[in-house]
Parts: sequence; C-alpha cells; structure tokens
Amino acid sequence: MGTETVTRTWGGKIADSIKGVIIGLILFLASFVVLWVNEGAIDVSKAAEKAVNISAEEVDTANEGNLVSVYAYLSSTETLGDPGLLYPGNYLTLNRYAEMYAWVEKTESETEKKAGGSETTTTTYDYVQEWTSMPVDSSSFKYPEGHQNPSMAYDAASFRVGTATMGVYPVDMASIDLPAGESVSLISTDIDYTSGGRIDNGYLYIGRGTISYPQVGDIRLSYTAIPNPPSSPMTLFGTLSGGTIVSYMYKDKKLYHARYGPPEEAVAKLHKEYVTTRWIIRLIGFLMMWIGLALCFGPINAVMDVLPFLGNVSRTLISIAMFVVAFVLSAVTIIVSLIAHNIIALIIVLAVIIGGTVLIAKMRKGKKGASAPGGSPTPPPEPPKK
Repeated sequence: MGTETVTRTWGGKIADSIKGVIIGLILFLASFVVLWVNEGAIDVSKAAEKAVNISAEEVDTANEGNLVSVYAYLSSTETLGDPGLLYPGNYLTLNRYAEMYAWVEKTESETEKKAGGSETTTTTYDYVQEWTSMPVDSSSFKYPEGHQNPSMAYDAASFRVGTATMGVYPVDMASIDLPAGESVSLISTDIDYTSGGRIDNGYLYIGRGTISYPQVGDIRLSYTAIPNPPSSPMTLFGTLSGGTIVSYMYKDKKLYHARYGPPEEAVAKLHKEYVTTRWIIRLIGFLMMWIGLALCFGPINAVMDVLPFLGNVSRTLISIAMFVVAFVLSAVTIIVSLIAHNIIALIIVLAVIIGGTVLIAKMRKGKKGASAPGGSPTPPPEPPKK
C-alpha cells in the first residue's frame, strides 16, 4: 500500500481542461458516426423469415440457388479437444476461458478543492490478489515492488470441428454463425494430465495452490461447448447450391446462421440479437455524445473552480443540461438515420415535404390574388353632381 499527493494549480486545471475539449470534440463528432452507422445495420432475420424450409432427409433440387432453411441436428464424425489440456470429446465447438490468480492494483482518490482554484488529490494505492482474465503487467503498477505478476501461461481460445452435417447437407464449420455453447462439466477422464492440471471445484486447475488457497500465477480454466450432437435440433439458413448450403448475401451481409429451434423460433432469436445489439450501440453513442459535450465545457468548470462551491454547481448544471442536449441530438440523429436508411420512409418524407411546399405556395398565391386590384368588387358609381 502507498499514497501519492498531487497538487494542481488553477492555471494547470484550465490548461488540462482545454486539452479535454479536443477529446470531447472527437467523442462528440464520433458519436454521430456511431449512431448513424448503427441505424443502417442489416437485420438478417428479415431475410431469414422468407427462407424456404426444405427437408433434411434428401437433397432438394427444386430450390437450387434459393435462400432456404433446414431443421435438423448438427452433427460430426469428428471429436474435439483442447490440445495438451483436454482429450478429444463429443463437441462441435469448444471455448476455453482462462483466469490467473494475480496482483491487482486498487486506487482510491480524495480531492480537496481550495479557494483560488487549486486542488490537492491524495491517491491511495492498494494491492490485492484475485482471479482475473486480464492480469496487468506489474511494471505498470505505481508500486511494483513485491507485486510481480508472471506472464499468463494460457489465454482464452476457441476450437471447432472441421466438418459437420445437418441431415444430408454438409456444413462449413469455419464460417457458420452458431449459438453460444453450454457449460462443460469436467470429469477426470477428460483431462490430459501432461499439462500438470487437475480438476478442482469444476475447473481445470494448473498451479501450486488450490481453488481455496491459490497462489499468484495459478491458472483456472473453464469451458463451454456445443455438444455433438447438440441438445436439440437447429435451423440453418443459407443458399442451396450444388447439394450443399452456403452463405446467402443479404444487402452485403452474410446470412449463414444456425440457431436452436424450428424456423420461426430461430428467426425470432436472430431478430432479438439484432435489436439487443442495436440498443447497446445506441446507448454507447449517446454516452459518447454526453461525455464529449461535458468535456467541451470543461474550461468553464475549471474557471468557476476559483470558488469550489461555484465549480461544483457549474459541473452539476452543465452535466444535466448536456444530458438533455445529448438525448435530443441522439434521438434526432437516430430518427433521421432511420429515415435515410429506409427508402420507403425516405420517399414518404420527401413526398410530404414536396406536397406541403406546393400547398403552401398555392395558398400564398391565392391570398395575393384576392388582395390584388382586380380581385376586389367594383365600387358603386358616385352620384351626379348638381
């Protein structure tokens, strides 16, 4: 454990906030790109729902070249393992997850603002040992002495069988998009003991300690897999070509997906994945815009810090205001992008704009005609003078 105290002058804070403006502008502008591109993302479920369902029992010749779906068990004559760690077993896919027991740096900071705009930040560094999938190089620690992490002996990895079939149709396992695997319950006969590993509390454990009493550098591995055959049939979507099913191109996006369940259920899962991803990226774009705008106003906050109370009030008000601005701009960007990426919606909007413009022009022309000299009634003749 150790502490570090850093004092920043008022001028130094203003200079740092000006640098933050550059980062803020980059985030702000990039957020529009993220939101715009995201709304143009292709939903392959729209194509999948139009696929012709064919039998898996015999090769279909009537739908050659068409987008098809086939509902069957995915299976292979091959076995699959993790070389040097797990013996080959009945898996179609196998994913390794690796964690190392390592030193992790924890920081806690307290900042004291002073009249005149300066501030003093005291940071406490603490070091604990815990399981992590991304151990940090100890040289980057503030106090590396006594907190050395060895290099990680095993990383995450993924494996697939080379060939598989769905009924009579071969499947290209290298390019097919498959669902997530199921957790693998390891047993003693699964383990290749040449690695020095052993089963400990469901993990493949490699190291000098145990799960209950680990030592720095120890590794624990877990696995997920799609069994061979899977627990239930899947629906595969693709193009029927020469007695096999290959990738189907839908608006420049590849559709070669397999999901559990019959076609209707598989289509619903593809659409749910699309919607979930879309909303996650929308949130990311909004946060980029909000943070970027807040950074752009950093110099104002830094100047107001001449009196700490004013600086705190300024940060709160600007954060709230920029939240509203970012929300509105994000919503407008999303709506405009949705229209621009949808040709039918774009045509409708353009037709409404053009129609509205013509209507307004006609109404204005009619008003001008009504107010013109020729458009008013003829006044009665004056009586003859005596």
